[in-house]
Order: sequence, then C-alpha cells, then structure tokens
Amino acid sequence: MSVDKSGLEVLSEGDCFALLARAPIGRVVYSDRALPVIVPVNYTLDGDDVVIRTGRRSRLVTHVAGHVIAFEVDEIDTASRSGWSVVLTGFLQLIDDPAEVARLEKLGLRSWAPTAYDRYLRLRADLVTGRRIPSATTEAVQVAADAELAFSD
Repeated sequence: MSVDKSGLEVLSEGDCFALLARAPIGRVVYSDRALPVIVPVNYTLDGDDVVIRTGRRSRLVTHVAGHVIAFEVDEIDTASRSGWSVVLTGFLQLIDDPAEVARLEKLGLRSWAPTAYDRYLRLRADLVTGRRIPSATTEAVQVAADAELAFSD
C-alpha cells in the first residue's frame, strides 16, 4: 500500500474505478467565465468511461462539452472519520452518434430530475487519482498493537 505525504492511502486506477462503480452521484467541475462551477450529477460507468445523461439545454451540453473537466466522487463516514475520494480529469464529449446513443440507452441511466433528459456526455479520463482516509478505528487498533509490542520488548 502506497501512502502520500499526508498519510493518505494512494489508490490504484483499478481501485478508483471499483469505487466509482458503487457510488451513485458525482460532481462535474468546470470553469465558467474564469470561475469554478460544481454540478452534482448521477452517472454510470461504461467500461472506464463516465457517462452522464442530461438535457439538451443544460450548461454541460451547451457550454462544457468539448472542454476539460474534473469529475469527483467521494464517500465519507463521519463516525469512523474515514472515506475516499476519486478525481478524473479529461475532455467531456457530447455523444451524438445515433447508434452510440441507442447503445447508451440500454445502460438504464435515468436522471433524478423530473425534466426530459435526452443527451449523453462521456468523460474518458486522461488522469485518474484517488485517496483513501484510513478509519480512525483502524488507526486506533494499529496504535494499540504498536504500543503493546513496544511494552512487551
């Protein structure tokens, strides 16, 4: 297991995609007029691609498709003070090929919002990073085990 300089576990690309596969909501991060914008979205994975379904008038379609974005997903457990975060970075592509749209329809991705969502966007990540915060309980057990070893010497 690799750790960064802050003591957080560095996740492999495989671990990152395994975590992405089980989370229902992510955040698209992009720039609008030089200001950061963060939009929560539901998504699905298509292989290693993130697929988002949205409306034809959404800012993601009208202003963001074709640009570099970050996509962040996390899970935090405040009781155990543990969790993980995965960030993908790459170009957001509008899918307009009818055959590809028909294939993506079969993935069953449905928007949570009540309006019509008929556009698909794909993020094929150029950069995949992830970190895991170890559980405070796990750390406490390790500290206790280390202390027990130190006293037994």
